[in-house]
Amino acid sequence: MKTKQHGGLALLAAALGLAMAGPALGDGGCERKVEIKDCPNAVLRTIRAQAGGGRIVEIEKEVKKCGRAVYEAEVKRLDGVRLEVEVACCGKLLEVEVED
Repeated sequence: MKTKQHGGLALLAAALGLAMAGPALGDGGCERKVEIKDCPNAVLRTIRAQAGGGRIVEIEKEVKKCGRAVYEAEVKRLDGVRLEVEVACCGKLLEVEVED
């Protein structure tokens, strides 16, 4: 009887540990670098519009846990400002962040 109680407590502790670690681990997405030629046209149009004629430094594709793909691009505008641009696979601009 005591063995089952301790086993149950261990299982409960493990479950609580995973639940607490969940937010720290993010949404479980997988990121990888991609080439410009491998990006959808709608995504490239949005990234280029944000770059304002500047240079696209890097593009990463992140597949979220839910299966949705999001593209994150680092761009350097002509005025020297560096941006991180997040774009949905349909080309919708999700977020623009100025990097230091």
